[in-house]
Amino acid sequence: MPFTADLARLGLVPDDLQRDVIEAREVRRKAEVARRTITFAGDDLDAGAGDFVRRFETLAGAAIENSDEWYTRSRAPLLLSQDQRVLGTSRGSGGGGGQSWRSQPPETVKTAMGVASEWLAREYLRRRHAKEMSDSCWVSSNRAAFCTGAAGDDGLGYDFRVVTERNEWLYEVKSAMDAGGEFELTARELEVAGSASLERKRRYRILYVPFVFDPDRWRVLPLSNPVAPNTRQRFRVLRSGSVRYRFERQ
Repeated sequence: MPFTADLARLGLVPDDLQRDVIEAREVRRKAEVARRTITFAGDDLDAGAGDFVRRFETLAGAAIENSDEWYTRSRAPLLLSQDQRVLGTSRGSGGGGGQSWRSQPPETVKTAMGVASEWLAREYLRRRHAKEMSDSCWVSSNRAAFCTGAAGDDGLGYDFRVVTERNEWLYEVKSAMDAGGEFELTARELEVAGSASLERKRRYRILYVPFVFDPDRWRVLPLSNPVAPNTRQRFRVLRSGSVRYRFERQ
């Protein structure tokens, strides 16, 4: 091999000098893609990919097209009374299931959970409020992935607003990747839930979607207002700040 700095004479290209760096970068990239990849209806979807919403909507639509079994399962659960002692400041998963902060999914997966659960919540409300429900009732920012019109606002304290002849229904959607049993309310969500706590014309409900990435086990569980005087004993506060609740089904 000649003594020269001319890469061409050495049979090299500039990338050869950085091969280790490039290979390490590629390993990190593949690991990151793997972390944000979910399995949905038998297909692997990269939650951070530009075509995620399109692929999800196609698979989700096909999953519920021929059967309303998921809707049949979507019944208000009978909730047990909870021990009201605050357990401390341990942190759980935004999606439920009691995960520690060390095992939290990446933000792209959390975003995908919101997209998937609100899409199913829309389908639930289309059946629950057949006359009143329209895409304009979807008010969170996730609406922009599927609907035309306004971009949506995540600061309202709820994801859907449906006005019927008798009531104004405010629905906040929560989800879990497993059976779940926990959800968290922000200060704004608590404020709005409190404004509806007397259960008069204004009603606030949680739509809880367990197994959010498993259409075979899909269901939407309508939960009562966790701060209403008549129902708050069914939820246990796990930590303060933004408030994390736990419920148990019979």
